[in-house]
Amino acid sequence: MKNILALSIFLFLSGCMMPFQPAPTMPDNLALEEGDIILTTSGDTVSWFFTLAVRDNQKKSVTDYSHAEMVFRNENGQLMLGGVFGGQVNGAPLYSRLQIFHKFVVFRANASVEKRKKAAQILQGWLKDRKVSEAEFDYSMSYEPGKRDQLFCAGLVNEACRIAGLEFPFGPREWIPNNLTAHIEEIIDTRLKSLLDVGTIFNSQDYKIVLQWENDQADNMRIELSKKIVLYLLDQYHQGWRLKLGNEFNLFLSVFSPSKVEEQFARLRMSLMGFQSDVFAVWNRLSRRGALNSIEESELNALFTMVCDKFREEYFSFTDSVAVATQ
Repeated sequence: MKNILALSIFLFLSGCMMPFQPAPTMPDNLALEEGDIILTTSGDTVSWFFTLAVRDNQKKSVTDYSHAEMVFRNENGQLMLGGVFGGQVNGAPLYSRLQIFHKFVVFRANASVEKRKKAAQILQGWLKDRKVSEAEFDYSMSYEPGKRDQLFCAGLVNEACRIAGLEFPFGPREWIPNNLTAHIEEIIDTRLKSLLDVGTIFNSQDYKIVLQWENDQADNMRIELSKKIVLYLLDQYHQGWRLKLGNEFNLFLSVFSPSKVEEQFARLRMSLMGFQSDVFAVWNRLSRRGALNSIEESELNALFTMVCDKFREEYFSFTDSVAVATQ
């Protein structure tokens, strides 16, 4: 992928990095195989955005996983994890990559070893194929068999499985219109109809769960607050507010010349991360002062909303130009 595009996508999709934590305890029996599909979540705000914002029922999603990759072996026989991450079709050593996530679940196709290995080999080959590795990111997250000029994580895995003769691990889900999706449609200048949902694999008869893991060193408080940030975001869009495009200095935007879509997504991310940073700073001060001790959950939620409201007009603008399109 072109450096400009890779950096732009990384700016939006990487989200806030989790604070440094000790190395987590990995499973003793991490006996993964080529072709295994791994769903992950980082627990940060961007991860929660893709988990909650694109689901029909935001507060009761069937799963909180937001990302998919596949296990393969490199030329040296080392197990790797590959997919769309870091702004491009990429690969990284399996164990080191898994440790960065909040949790993951491993699925294995109910198919022959040969077919599963073939899917992994196809993915490995794409890492060297510039037509694939330099493909643009598909903001619509829709999937068309054979399309490789625009890619996203679930679509790439689906395509590798299709060519290998495996059943599709991920199926489409209807896109429910609302103010947030209308804003996304405006930015990408595309009408959204359906998207590939990683959560659909949980209902598949063609894949089985072989391992589940949760990071025992994860900052669970920060993960929960990141989720609350996204739920607040969704509520604001429902009321007619929308994120402003961030205008603060950004080295990437000043040095490179991204496309309009790339720039707008980067600026949206800047705004969302700025909002989160200010809210977290206030919340952390309240916590250090003991102001959150012995408070019922309902009161904590109300207080969190009050803190968010404090920064709403700085990071959001009210608009009548987007009609609420809920069904």
